[in-house]
Amino acid sequence: LSPGIPQGHFAKGRVLRDMGHHEDAIRSFDQAITRDPRHYSAYNQSGLSLMDLQRWKEAAERFERALHLEPGNVWYHHNLASALQGQGLRAEALARINFALSIDAENPALHILKGNIELSLGKISEALASATILRKLVEQDKKKIPEWAAEDAARLLELSEAKQKRQ
Repeated sequence: LSPGIPQGHFAKGRVLRDMGHHEDAIRSFDQAITRDPRHYSAYNQSGLSLMDLQRWKEAAERFERALHLEPGNVWYHHNLASALQGQGLRAEALARINFALSIDAENPALHILKGNIELSLGKISEALASATILRKLVEQDKKKIPEWAAEDAARLLELSEAKQKRQ
């Protein structure tokens, strides 16, 4: 890799992350960041690797840095909410996901995470509302559920179906 080109280190980090070599991936992303401190994607990807290692606080810091550089990116808000939830900061995570939904109200992954955070807070009626919105997005609008979120989506949709059967 050329020492001055951050994109090469970023690409190497992506490959390492995909292979499950998270510590090595983080080092590659850090090299990209050292060469380009405004490389918001490297902050985000290193945050994802840190989450895979359950290093929630460090991950949240990376996502916050990515958001500082690209504040309107709903995926960075989603990832920060996930890292906050991993730290047990559910109310903060819910506030973050609600903000992301103000940017993109039709993103199924945001509704999935919101519903799961609401469930973890014991907010059953709110989680049901999130599940209802998710069902509408999937059925009527033909929105796709990301593969990595399918299990969480299934849990929310089952909750929604159970409520419909009781009515």
